[in-house]
Amino acid sequence: MTRTAAYPGRTRRSATASLLWGPALGCVLVAALCVAAGLHLWHLWQFQSGQYAHLSALEAALAHAQTQKQQQQEELVRRFDPQQLQPLLRERYGWVDPRDLIVKLKIPATAQAPRL
Repeated sequence: MTRTAAYPGRTRRSATASLLWGPALGCVLVAALCVAAGLHLWHLWQFQSGQYAHLSALEAALAHAQTQKQQQQEELVRRFDPQQLQPLLRERYGWVDPRDLIVKLKIPATAQAPRL
């Protein structure tokens, strides 16, 4: 008894063809999945390189801002005069030093004793 005898209506040729086409279709499916995976990896690579470019631009802007801040801080320290701060705040903003305020105490009115 041959292998094809167990399957009535099948010839030896159709059995051989199915044995050849099965693995071939499997290989085609695996190749298609590999191509899809490679394509997605390429897209991820492009996205990552764009993110790195954006990150380097942000780092450059941050370094520039830190340099400007340091220069302005040095200029402020060089030009700042603590003796002129209070008059400047009074003139521009109407600020009054709490030590300059006069505190007037009010004598409370004499309260009548509560009636029981």
